[in-house]
Amino acid sequence: MAEKKAVLWITLKDEASAAVKKFQGTLGQLRQSWLSVAAATTALVALAASSIRSFMEQETAVNRLSQALRNQGTLTDDYRDRLVKLSNEIQRTTTVSDETAMETMRLLTTFGLAGDELAATTTAAVDLSAGLGVGLHTAALLLGKAFNGQIDTLG
Repeated sequence: MAEKKAVLWITLKDEASAAVKKFQGTLGQLRQSWLSVAAATTALVALAASSIRSFMEQETAVNRLSQALRNQGTLTDDYRDRLVKLSNEIQRTTTVSDETAMETMRLLTTFGLAGDELAATTTAAVDLSAGLGVGLHTAALLLGKAFNGQIDTLG
């Protein structure tokens, strides 16, 4: 009888050990799954934060350009949309971001540029910046001053 109890005890102990090991394996797999979910969630949150930051930068650039156009008395939705479209095209075809292109347009409006002249001068500033290896802000200042007759700044 003692021998049967010992065998039963050993069998139960072995089965319990196997069950515990299986449970530990399941917990390990569950832990890995949770870690994967946490990593994916972290990546999604980072992507969302980056997207929100980009959206806010875009909105700020559009609002600053709108205010400059309003100050000049030339703001219309259609005109602003054409300038935003031009800034998107500049971004697509150059290394200049659309926000930077809109900031350049905003700066050029302070020199009295508007309409087709503003669009052409913005494009020229992008080209001048690349050609001379100077910042876009500097190129825009040079062209804005030249527009106002200060052509000695180009020499």
